[in-house]
Amino acid sequence: MKMKKIFKFGLLAVVAAIVFTSNAIAGEAVNLLPDFFIGGGAILADAFAGASETTQGTATVAQKPEHNKASVDKVLHKIMPSQFPMDEMLRHLSTAKTESTKYEYFKVRARGISASVATTVEPASAPNATPIKCDSVHIFSKDGNILVPGYNATGVDKAATAVSSGSVAIQPLILHICEINRTTNTIMVIPLNASGVPAMSASTKLFRMGTAKHELAAISEDPLSQPVKDYNLCQIHMTTVSEGVYQKLQEKEVPYGIAEFKEQALYDFRMTNEIDAIFGVRSEFTDPEGKTKFTSDGLVRKVNKHLDKGDAASVTEDILLGWSADVFDGNNGSDERILLYGTEFGKAIANCRTIYKSLEAGKTEVKFGITFNRIETNFGTFLLKYHGLLNAYGYGAAGIVVDPANVYRCIQKPLEATELNLDQSGQSRSKDIRIDESHTLAVTNPETHAILFA
Repeated sequence: MKMKKIFKFGLLAVVAAIVFTSNAIAGEAVNLLPDFFIGGGAILADAFAGASETTQGTATVAQKPEHNKASVDKVLHKIMPSQFPMDEMLRHLSTAKTESTKYEYFKVRARGISASVATTVEPASAPNATPIKCDSVHIFSKDGNILVPGYNATGVDKAATAVSSGSVAIQPLILHICEINRTTNTIMVIPLNASGVPAMSASTKLFRMGTAKHELAAISEDPLSQPVKDYNLCQIHMTTVSEGVYQKLQEKEVPYGIAEFKEQALYDFRMTNEIDAIFGVRSEFTDPEGKTKFTSDGLVRKVNKHLDKGDAASVTEDILLGWSADVFDGNNGSDERILLYGTEFGKAIANCRTIYKSLEAGKTEVKFGITFNRIETNFGTFLLKYHGLLNAYGYGAAGIVVDPANVYRCIQKPLEATELNLDQSGQSRSKDIRIDESHTLAVTNPETHAILFA
């Protein structure tokens, strides 16, 4: 029996030597080393611990090391994914690759269906065209029609009249666009079912309809028929795990070595990746030492839709539904979106009937390995996740809406863990492991994401 055990262990050693030698020939010998140090030398320890049970063909020494991208990713996914939902989501979603620090991509700005009057409109009689300055004319086309639900219009011989607040017209006013000045955000309109364009206050809603073209018209001048180019910069993220040789040799009251250091470093690495993905800013700069560095825009830098509760003391059911309508309507986004929120935001929406009923029913959904609370509204579904880091960074009253279908990560250099031979080179009597990657964020349809403030 003893000879049998010795034979099995000797066979294991031979297999290990063959694997190591073959990898060395392929120039990959160094890739095996991190497995003996990262994770506390688990492979070597397993080989000794299981020597008496090891049989031919089951030796574990041939496992791929954590230097391999896929292996490092697997370890990283285990580091508290629920605390880093943005980073976890981006690591699950499909990615692009780039060899350049500057990553250019095309984004599509959803056209939408509504705009608002920006400044007071003076009344004017037909057939004179009336200028209307809007908050944006992006959605409009020349020769297009506009519906104005706040005014009743019953014929070309009668003036349009405003309806009471909170009501909509039975026979709404329809305007026709004669010209568009996209530089000044102004449209020139004439009425189709009223004697003139009525006075309008700022914030009056205008809704896009179809075009009415002349019979000789051969082309329609619609806005942004082609995608718009945007770019972001790849940022190098790095952390180093280090354990001194003498620290490792000395007796410790509590066993705490390279494996524990690695776990703490990866936790911190994920946290900073998470914050950069949300709040980072795109910049190319030179530091005081003359070194050029690059940083990436986070999601909040790419999103222009900011919604708040206005003058209301708290977030009511009506405000919540209004936010839902603004988030989901007219932007070609997904029917289901993620909402990450801080403590104060969570408190502010807790008493809304829609939220309360969904939480009481215990509706949850697991996505990207994270459990979300599923909140269904008339306009779309939110997957809610409390995000403690928003509190830690001063955004506890904020909620961040993310459409996973319109965001992804572009990788310049994959995530890697590499052992540094600093002892051999005479730089440091320590075991050091570098964990690094370079990537950037791409937001392909900014209108599908939003920042909410409670």
